[in-house]
Formats: sequence, C-alpha cells, structure tokens
Amino acid sequence: MAAFDLIAFDLDGTVFGIPFKQEITQRVYRAFQAAHDRGITIAVATGRPVAMLGDQLKSAPWLDWGITVNGAQIVDMQGDQPSLCRPIDKQLALKLMRELGDKVSWSTFIDDTPYVEEKKVLHMAEMGLGAFSDPGVTSAAADASDTDTGEGKSVMERFGFNPIEAFASRSDMNIVPSIYKLVEELPKTSKVQKFGCAFDSAEDTDAAFSELTRVHKDLDIAILNATELEITGVGVNKGSALELLCWKLGIDPARAVAFGDSGNDISLTGRSNHFVAMGNADGFIKERADEITATVQEDGVAAWIEKNLLN
Repeated sequence: MAAFDLIAFDLDGTVFGIPFKQEITQRVYRAFQAAHDRGITIAVATGRPVAMLGDQLKSAPWLDWGITVNGAQIVDMQGDQPSLCRPIDKQLALKLMRELGDKVSWSTFIDDTPYVEEKKVLHMAEMGLGAFSDPGVTSAAADASDTDTGEGKSVMERFGFNPIEAFASRSDMNIVPSIYKLVEELPKTSKVQKFGCAFDSAEDTDAAFSELTRVHKDLDIAILNATELEITGVGVNKGSALELLCWKLGIDPARAVAFGDSGNDISLTGRSNHFVAMGNADGFIKERADEITATVQEDGVAAWIEKNLLN
C-alpha cells in the first residue's frame, strides 16, 4: 500500500520549468500517470484558473482535481461534480483597492477569467517577471506601436519593445486600464476570486504585507515574490483547499503529499499533509518543508514519486 493517497502539486517552478510554456516533461507526466494507476488521487494546486492550466494538463487522464486560483476554486477535472467557489466580497475588494491607492498595480481573477492592468504589465516588464522572464518574449513585439505610457515617455523608449503587446501575445490574461473600474461595474452574479498587487520595491511590499495582515483579518494575504502580493478571502488558500478536498474525498490529510516552491505555497506547510519543497524553492519555503527534492529542471517531483511511491 502506498504511503500517500493524494498528490497535490504547484505549477510554476514546480512542474512548469518555463511558466508560460504550460508544459510538464514526459518524465513528470509518466510519474503522475503511474501513481494514478496505483489508485492515488492527483490534484493540481495553483494560483491559476482552469483556463490557464494549459492543454496538456487539462486533457491529462490522471488529473482528478484542480485546486485553482489559490484555493478559491476546487474543480472536478474528470467528472461532473459542481465546483466549490470561495470568492472575495466585492465591497471588501473595492475598499482594499482604495486603501492601497495609485501606488499599486493590480491583476484579478473573476469567474475564472484573468485580468491585468496595463500598469502591472509594465511593472512585470521592469522586474523581468512572468512572461518577461523568457528572453524570447521581446521578439513578439519587435514591430509594436510606440504606445505612450502617460509619463511623457513611450514604452518603446523605455524598454526597446512594447511590453503590453508582448504580454498580450504570450499570455491568456485580459489587459484592462483599471481593475477598480472593472470590479466596480461587475454584475451581482460575478465572483471575484483573487487579487494580485505589485509594488515598486521589496520594502514597499513588506510594509504593505505587515499592515494588511494587521488590519485585514477578513483576507488571506501571501507574498508571491519580492514585489508582489496575492490576496484571497479569509482562510482561502491552497492549504485549506487541500484539507477541504481531503474531507470531501474521505482521505486523511496526513496521507496527502504536496509539492511547491514559492510564496503562495506557504499555506501547504505546517499542516497535517506532508510538504516537499523543490530544490529551486525560496529559502523560507525550504525551511518549512518536511523534505526537499531536486529542482524543477531536474524533474524533482517525478524523482520523489519514483523513489517513494513507485518502487
């Protein structure tokens, strides 16, 4: 009998070596398939919605469940069971954006649809984040128009290419001028699942994290990277969603193993489940892990599954 009944795994930096390529290696794919064939339930645990998992994962016969949008949505990937959604109250979302003001740029997921402000796209380009961590992204905008940033200097002058055009060509996200206006005009039936907000510096990010966690007991806030936070409703995160899924399936959470590498995986640590950090994980994730496997480039998830579940 296998030591675990459920495997949960993050995507970017855990099984996606190149985030916007949305593909796992054949070794990792085969390891998940083999574990599934032995009766182990497989669940992705990601900040993305289902629409952004990539065709390879969405069609994988071994992927049973999706813990998506940082736990705001739990989806039956193979059957017809209804999704469980845990959204943020719309008025609370608007209050939060007013509190942080113009110094912050935003992204959000609404009804499983991703949106990002133009301002945040420029921030990611400056920081080399997201699609801009791939050097090939600039080639998508070689002939981009000379869009004005509103600061007297065009994006072509600032970057040598148009980040908004490049991001649109490499991402499934919808680029909008204002997330606040988007949320303000939502119909009552729409559900705000998650926010991302970006700051100019690591110091600003740390200060905002400290203040928001002190003031907002009605939100769950995670540090995604040095200049970005991710925000969901209170108690809504990957870890609590994994516990909910285990409860739903009648699985002891202690018989679940989860893999991750970065800030929004922290909620998977310090719980009943076993947590394995990637070799490329952030230091504070490794410190809280039960053990560490090889890097994503070395197929660390597959290496761990082969050694511990398939021998």
